[in-house]
Amino acid sequence: MPGLGVAVLESVTALDAPKVSYAFDLANNHYHLSLLYAGLTGLAAEGRIRLDWRMQGGCELDATATGGMVARMLVVHGDQEHRVALDLFDRSDTFDSPTLQWCDRYYKRSFYEPHVATIADENARKVRPFGMNYACRDKRVDRLLARSVMIQVTQRGFRAPTRVARRLLEQRNVFRTYASLPTLAEFKESPSTPRQESVLFQTRVWEPSEVAPDHAEEINGIRSESVRRLRAYFKSRFVGGLVPTRYAEERYPDLLTNLSTKRRDFAKLVRSCGVLVYTRGLHHSVAFKLPEYLLSSGAIVTDPIRNELSCPLREGVNYASFGDLDELIGVADRLLNANASKAMRSANCDYATAHLTPCAAVAPLVDHR
Repeated sequence: MPGLGVAVLESVTALDAPKVSYAFDLANNHYHLSLLYAGLTGLAAEGRIRLDWRMQGGCELDATATGGMVARMLVVHGDQEHRVALDLFDRSDTFDSPTLQWCDRYYKRSFYEPHVATIADENARKVRPFGMNYACRDKRVDRLLARSVMIQVTQRGFRAPTRVARRLLEQRNVFRTYASLPTLAEFKESPSTPRQESVLFQTRVWEPSEVAPDHAEEINGIRSESVRRLRAYFKSRFVGGLVPTRYAEERYPDLLTNLSTKRRDFAKLVRSCGVLVYTRGLHHSVAFKLPEYLLSSGAIVTDPIRNELSCPLREGVNYASFGDLDELIGVADRLLNANASKAMRSANCDYATAHLTPCAAVAPLVDHR
């Protein structure tokens, strides 16, 4: 069955702009793919690409077998066609083998060179670092997703109404989560905007079964002890705590946050607090929190970042690192001084503009060179 293209938006597009084809499916993880969606529609609106948003199950662009965590795109520039993949898995030791075989370029969010060399094997030359991913909403994407869902439900509903209804029910939480996301504007803040003299660290802990083969005791230990030490030292100047999941309530009842954990409310906290604390994501991934901090032009304290980024962050320029909890307290205390953090906030504003807005993040994927 031929694919159904969806007209995304009206724009003046350069005739030599590359054509980018992407296949939408209900089963994709729209929360994790939201930055890609916003980047593609934004580039199309600026006339930098011609976007062919397809509705075609079973075609070569279909990557639903990955749980929607690996996207496939065809990028055509003139007579040259490039098969491009974006891998958003947390794990650096996980690759989608069929996609790795299929593509010419494989951009990986969790890029760790030892794993690329040993696991990607003869396809390692295709793998490149993507950089940071985060979830955000965009009005153009809102309209596009609504139309896409209706079209696909209508198409498939006539053939298999029960199956489509079940798929929609399975995806309802994903769409509900997407609808609750902040927009890019809700993350961004000027580096010159005054901030509270406060240290923010609001995070969650995980049940061991949720993070295997990563080590829950290691992740939970550094997060819970960081909250404990920061709260004890900074007292009323500390903001945050552990997200009150059932697991956290059972094991860390004294460390729970009493603040809202909604994404939009958290974005407001990030924009208002003087120092922002970050610890590694699951499987050593770069969690969504770090790009959110950078977008806010924040002063950042972080433990060492293992994975490679497409454009590296610089120690002492974009962040200050800590090796143990005593260092965490000392570095955070120093950065509370507005003069000490002024240059870092400005540098992070520049970094976010150059690399983290949706268009800036996605543009390298569709570059034909």
